[in-house]
Amino acid sequence: GAEVEAGAEVEAGVETEPEARAGKGSKRCIASLLDITELKRKEDELRETCEKLTELDDMKREFLNVAYHEMRSPLAPIVGYASLLERCELPDKGRRYIQNIEQCAKELEKMINRMLELARIDSRKIKLNLKEFSLSEVVQEVVKGFEPEAAKKEQKISTVVSEVGEVIQADKQQVVAVFSNLISNAIKYTPAGGRIEIRVDRVEDRGEEVRCCVADTGIGIPAEDLPKIFERFYMVDTSLTRKSGSLGLGLSIVKEYVKLHGGRVWATSELGKGSKFFFIIPKRQR
Repeated sequence: GAEVEAGAEVEAGVETEPEARAGKGSKRCIASLLDITELKRKEDELRETCEKLTELDDMKREFLNVAYHEMRSPLAPIVGYASLLERCELPDKGRRYIQNIEQCAKELEKMINRMLELARIDSRKIKLNLKEFSLSEVVQEVVKGFEPEAAKKEQKISTVVSEVGEVIQADKQQVVAVFSNLISNAIKYTPAGGRIEIRVDRVEDRGEEVRCCVADTGIGIPAEDLPKIFERFYMVDTSLTRKSGSLGLGLSIVKEYVKLHGGRVWATSELGKGSKFFFIIPKRQR
């Protein structure tokens, strides 16, 4: 090792081992002193770097949280004024412009809300608001909200909810968000005239868990992309994703909400034939 100046303080480690040539029953051993000054210095530097990175990460989260709120603030008056203009006498072209403004503003608000939600998840500020509710009613409620969008593409949405999955204890708002994200994607990536099915049943070997599936007859997902689709900002490169203006956050929020409930999520797909998105959550939280 490097030479140490006389009188300098060093960090030392001690290693001991029995003396090989000592007789049976001997208590003699060999002790070695190791200069670990450099190792300790690097450990201290690494610890200091980790603390700085943690501080920077906290600052980044706080900044993004404030930025997302500030970005959302101007949207309310934009939507409000657009809604007021719709009540005025306008030519057809002007009315279409107003409708486009409202639609774009709502899409932007949806993106900002998703980013805010992920910021809340990262800061561990989200807690489960547990309530007992009918899963069948939640599914029907979400489907009803998407029926106009599906009707525009002449898509058929069907639901199959078994009685064993009727009542669960979970965070209703998060379960609604999970179904909403999955059904929204199914509609978006399924061509006109396609089918979407939502199925809820009991896990065969574990009766205390509920399995949900959102299946579609859409464009499908390449096999190499399937392991990555639940990562943040990851998007399968298709003409539809490029046109949608999506940030690739919906499925990552689905994954986080399912994890908060102690569940798991995955997908299967076949190009040109469709995709199936599954998630399993306990019927009751412990």
